[in-house]
Amino acid sequence: MDREELKRVRKRRLALLVEEFGSQVALAKTLNSEPNLISQLLTNPRKSFGEKVARNIESKCRKPRGWLDTDEDAPTPPPTDWPFSFDRSFWDRLAPEQQTEIESALKKLILGAGVQEFAVKRPKRRSA
Repeated sequence: MDREELKRVRKRRLALLVEEFGSQVALAKTLNSEPNLISQLLTNPRKSFGEKVARNIESKCRKPRGWLDTDEDAPTPPPTDWPFSFDRSFWDRLAPEQQTEIESALKKLILGAGVQEFAVKRPKRRSA
């Protein structure tokens, strides 16, 4: 994707975020930014944002890395490394603390369920 196309895609995706958050003001508040900056990014053909700002927006809006660079009209294949039956976007929207808490609980469940199966068998000691 060339630079101009990337710029157009990011603006379209930013507009989707405005819809998702309900307004430019609500999105700006989430980004700790001014609403007029969001407006400028959306409407000013010369105004754009780079890689660093794009990743910051994704992070603060709980979107996966690269979300702003992905054309929403392009078909998105399901992730092959996601082991759950629910969409990964639900996970990506959780706060990092929530993800850590869930990972910890899941780890305990998985390790607890497999303790017998994966336990190292130790040889019995012979009495002398």
